[in-house]
Amino acid sequence: MLETMNGLTFRVSPDAFFQVNIPAAEELYRLVGDWAGLSRECALLDICSGTGTIGQLYANRVRRVIGFELVESAVEDAKHNAELNGLTNCSYFAGRAEKTMPEVAARVQEERVVGIVDPPRCGLRNEFARALMHGSDLILRLVYVACNFKASHTNIVDLCRKTSKRWQGDPFQLVRVRAVDLFPHTPHMEVVLLLLRGAALERWQARQALE
Repeated sequence: MLETMNGLTFRVSPDAFFQVNIPAAEELYRLVGDWAGLSRECALLDICSGTGTIGQLYANRVRRVIGFELVESAVEDAKHNAELNGLTNCSYFAGRAEKTMPEVAARVQEERVVGIVDPPRCGLRNEFARALMHGSDLILRLVYVACNFKASHTNIVDLCRKTSKRWQGDPFQLVRVRAVDLFPHTPHMEVVLLLLRGAALERWQARQALE
């Protein structure tokens, strides 16, 4: 099945995920892109990348996109979609992100690395949240897209934990939250959260002090 979003075409296999409310999803991803603070000098880590939708929507604004996804058929879709959309700066890796991401991300040489994570309804595994924490000098800006805000609560608390033997690395700080209603007349909604740490957090705090 083929779907179109913001001028791009995406093949979606039976086991892959794709937003059903496309006009609302375009607004959701516009917000995600705005908060990500992307530039041509940065690499975008598209975590839980699915069919490659988010990363490919912003591939022309970054140096490269690196996607991580558990479902192999979705990874094949993402690779096919990058070719379909004429994007040459996107690469995708299948497997559990907590295992594949640290090894691949360690080879990223870009000055800035931005992470966007769009996990399933159950949220991130604890092991992956710890893997994100370990990358203190890598991901300073993280946009979390929660389709189940209750399930994401544990992830956000973990990512903001103080450094300890179990939770190594600099903690993130939650600075922005916004809900987007993709499912009218239901109790469900998507929630976008912006988490910062290190120099990214310092720049944010400096700007807020001037406002």
